Amino acid sequence: MGGGPGGFTAFFAQFAANMNAAWKALPQVELDDALQKLIIEQADATFGKTPLEQLERERDDKQIALLRALASVRSQDQGSP
Repeated sequence: MGGGPGGFTAFFAQFAANMNAAWKALPQVELDDALQKLIIEQADATFGKTPLEQLERERDDKQIALLRALASVRSQDQGSP
């Protein structure tokens, strides 16, 4: 959708040059064991306190709420109670 009606062709026509410039400015990263360990430790410190099952339940509850809200809007648009 980022390219609008022109799709990916329009998206790249608009953004490719800046994306290329940004990627060239990024340092090369080696995803070695030390960096993986750092990422894992930081993620655990940030998100690891909440059990996976709780995160899954919260995600699922939000998705179900959104689907129900969308269904409600559709039924209102169609004149249904």
